[in-house]
Amino acid sequence: MKAAAILISLVLVAGCRLETREEAARHAASGQSVDIEGMAAEALRALPTAIAEKATLFDPQGKGDTVRAVRLTGTALAVTGGERARSMTIDTDGDGSADAILQLGPVVRGTALRDALGTRTFNDFDSQIDYARYARLINDQAVGQVRDAAKAIAPGASVAVIGAYVPGGDGPPVVTPVTIQPAP
Repeated sequence: MKAAAILISLVLVAGCRLETREEAARHAASGQSVDIEGMAAEALRALPTAIAEKATLFDPQGKGDTVRAVRLTGTALAVTGGERARSMTIDTDGDGSADAILQLGPVVRGTALRDALGTRTFNDFDSQIDYARYARLINDQAVGQVRDAAKAIAPGASVAVIGAYVPGGDGPPVVTPVTIQPAP
């Protein structure tokens, strides 16, 4: 049993790269660290078009663990949450119940936009922290732009959304939007 635990630990640690504080400081000072802000800015310029090109019709019953870029239209049911994590529930099939939840931030969970974009991989970054920071910058900017448009949409209004989500899980899927607008 102990041997199995050690073997599992070794397998988990094998993919990690550990760096001392001195090495990290030298690495940062050498200018070899990646430009996360620049990468995020580049991604944001391409994001709406890239996600729209990859988007498929939203299926609230979709299963799997792979991120999907989607288009959905429906009726805004409610906007909930405080100043930290606002969301909008959307009814896509006309039955009066929530089929999707749009994250309106400013706190946005997950990495659906980064992963749906697919232009960068973990190997493009110095660490997992940098890769997560890249996703956070994309989320912050994209959802920040959408949040302003969402303020003009009242419950009962028709909306058209393009975004990304990971299907599965309990409850309505949580979609991170890149565009939201009133639907005709």
